Amino acid sequence: MPGALPVRGPHARRARAALGRSCSDHYAHYAAAILFWHRGFDIYRHPTRELCNADSSSRAYVAALGLEPESACGLPERAGARPLVINWPDHPRPYPPGALLYAAPEALLYAHTGLSFRVINRLTIMKHLIMAHLLAGILSLLLLGRFRHEEEMAPPPFARGAIILVPLIYLAVVPWAIGGIYDAVAVLLVVLAIGRGHRGDPLAALLLFGGALFLHCRAVWSLPLAIACCRSLRRRSRTSVPASPPGRRSKNACASSPS
Repeated sequence: MPGALPVRGPHARRARAALGRSCSDHYAHYAAAILFWHRGFDIYRHPTRELCNADSSSRAYVAALGLEPESACGLPERAGARPLVINWPDHPRPYPPGALLYAAPEALLYAHTGLSFRVINRLTIMKHLIMAHLLAGILSLLLLGRFRHEEEMAPPPFARGAIILVPLIYLAVVPWAIGGIYDAVAVLLVVLAIGRGHRGDPLAALLLFGGALFLHCRAVWSLPLAIACCRSLRRRSRTSVPASPPGRRSKNACASSPS
């Protein structure tokens, strides 16, 4: 099972603890959360390299982990502490603030405990896996027609054939989580937003979409969902306001008129 790979796979013995030799997002996110604590919104305005002071000891620490020395990030405020490890140091951070909040638990572990770099990375991968399994499970149940309205007695016509897609969904979602990619949590919110919109609750759908966009910039691909929710809310507000009888002004209009 792919879900057992973070614990038993050979990659779990590596410092990055992720599936794939180039996966570096998971530890960069919690390192960026620590950097944000010290540098604030400058992480969105300046390349990471300009905000760090990576000396030879910091680079040696990162190289000993089997990672790229260029990703080392030392801070004067953290003198004596292990350096941060952030990928793409030549660019500002491209992820929204929700990604920093999502990585805050691992950031606290890295900054305030003696847990090793590898152990924290394994915990991060396991957190991603929980969200990936939730996403795969909810998507599968939706395709199988398990979340129908009470008045919809019959399952959707594609429900029986959808059983073929269940393992494909699993294989499409879970390996990315093992690789340290946290997209599943944002996609999960988008899926829940679609469900709320389908049930006639555009406000809840819009809030869920906002949460997804707060967590991940790629949620912007679902922007048509937000536009549809806004249009639905606008139509609902128009139909909920009772029209004034002919020849009679509303109280609000009288209140706002000059005396």
